[in-house]
Amino acid sequence: MNWQAVIAVVGICTELARMDPSIPRPPLPADAPTEAQAQAIWHEWVDGVRLGDSAALRRLIHSSRRLLFTGPPSPDLAYELSFCKPQQPVLPTGEDEIAYCLICEGDGERVEKFFYLRRDVDGVWRIRP
Repeated sequence: MNWQAVIAVVGICTELARMDPSIPRPPLPADAPTEAQAQAIWHEWVDGVRLGDSAALRRLIHSSRRLLFTGPPSPDLAYELSFCKPQQPVLPTGEDEIAYCLICEGDGERVEKFFYLRRDVDGVWRIRP
């Protein structure tokens, strides 16, 4: 395992949260999903992985990435993902995309990464894997 990469990932969200609030951040889109809505999308994703429901997972993936979907991930992944929870939106990464902090905690470990939602052509916010 590349521990330097892990160390770089751990703390990204924490550091962003500590940033000086007087530093302006780009505004979120008016229709951006709330933290609760992002969590609901995340839980649908984890349930789809757990159940091996390819149709449900495809509906949650942004249309630009659907062709890359080759089938449900391993059910073991659902167990790992169940320890993760999206937090408050961090920042827009584009006009139609938002990065949320994804905090994964379990067995005394904490990993922070990003969870991306992108507005699709039909206006629905979907996961950008």
